[in-house]
Amino acid sequence: IHLLREVSINLTHNGDKASESYCMQLHPRFADDVASDRKYKMPTVESEIITQNDIEGADISVSYFTSVSESDQCLHLKIYLLSLGANVKEEVSDDLRTDLDDIMSGMDALLDSQADAEEMRSALYSVCTLIIRSKQENLSGYISKLCSIFQQNGKHDNAGIRLEILNTLTLYELTSNAERIELYITSLKLAKQYKLYDRVITNIQDVSKQLDGWNIKRDELIIAYRLIRDIFVESQRNDEAATVMLELLRSYDDSNLAASKDDAKKCVIDALKNPEIYLFDYLLTLKPISNLRGDLVYDLLNIFVNEDLNSYNAFYEKNKDFLQSIGLSHEENLRKMRLLTLTAHIAKAGDVAHFNELAAALSLEEEDLEQYVIDGICQLIHATVLAISCKLISAKIDEKERKVIVNWVKTRTFGKAELQQVSERLLKWKNNLQLIRKNLSAIS
Repeated sequence: IHLLREVSINLTHNGDKASESYCMQLHPRFADDVASDRKYKMPTVESEIITQNDIEGADISVSYFTSVSESDQCLHLKIYLLSLGANVKEEVSDDLRTDLDDIMSGMDALLDSQADAEEMRSALYSVCTLIIRSKQENLSGYISKLCSIFQQNGKHDNAGIRLEILNTLTLYELTSNAERIELYITSLKLAKQYKLYDRVITNIQDVSKQLDGWNIKRDELIIAYRLIRDIFVESQRNDEAATVMLELLRSYDDSNLAASKDDAKKCVIDALKNPEIYLFDYLLTLKPISNLRGDLVYDLLNIFVNEDLNSYNAFYEKNKDFLQSIGLSHEENLRKMRLLTLTAHIAKAGDVAHFNELAAALSLEEEDLEQYVIDGICQLIHATVLAISCKLISAKIDEKERKVIVNWVKTRTFGKAELQQVSERLLKWKNNLQLIRKNLSAIS
């Protein structure tokens, strides 16, 4: 081993022909590399498959090297890192902490190198194995150090391998919950940075269950939810992004409410931007949203919940630059507000709404009104910001009589007044059924 180390180092740094010849005679497995004038290649070591249980009790296969001594792995890694120009020591000590600290200091040269995928995988899994060995010897701090190195160094070509390593360490039985949380958050950051969205768990129900099992702290939970929300937004999964934002805002309490302002604004803007969301009253029940009172974002949300098209137009005239700065389309806002104003007036009108009244409310000519009524019937909404879709209006258009005959309409808010209205209608329905029953009894 000593000769191998010295000869390989000489080959890398000096190009000594005598050393090359000696190496080829003593260690034939390096002959091809020397003959073709290549750098020292990281040996590919077959890993054993260690089957263990994850937190849910399912069998998970975790691969790492078990049949190679830690001194051999340290030796291979140091020689390989030296060949890549890393500033590591040539000697292998008898102390794992000393060698692992030295190897970790040279990881930037590995991650920023042009090494092919197999060599990169072998080197990183070897490092992973040494970290696992360090856990077995009660040495701490290396998982955090690796997470930091993975975030600060590397290329797109090896991002997937880095995510593999993070996942392997997450599943290892001696990894603490605090370390698992750090590994998961680092995975989210890498997945977002390199757009490898399908390489991490983002289903909010699975994530919440997993993080609860790891006893995640509130501040860490907020960081994780923010990253997941960003991943959903960047991958244009708007409905899932909205769901995560709700979970994020619910994770705030009175102790950290002041820190929720930016997240609350993002939640409102995301909802208003979403072309399939029309009902927003549920947002006003959230403390972080209520905490925005006095902010233009809150004023705009209140218009979409409680006001009409005229109120929006007045807001727009005063705050054009603000709307542009938060990325909202005035045309899309107008479309939504016309539909919301339409539904509000139809709801007030009862069973029949006349064209001239609706046209006045929408600031439209009567001939333009029909298309907006049709839009109101066809558009889907998300009442609970989940994947439950329903119609805004169920109605018939009577062109001859210039009126809309209403079957039902979705209200923009549901409070005490609406609940009282439902109660009255149910009571009326009950009385009508009793009358029908009485008449049927009289006939029989």
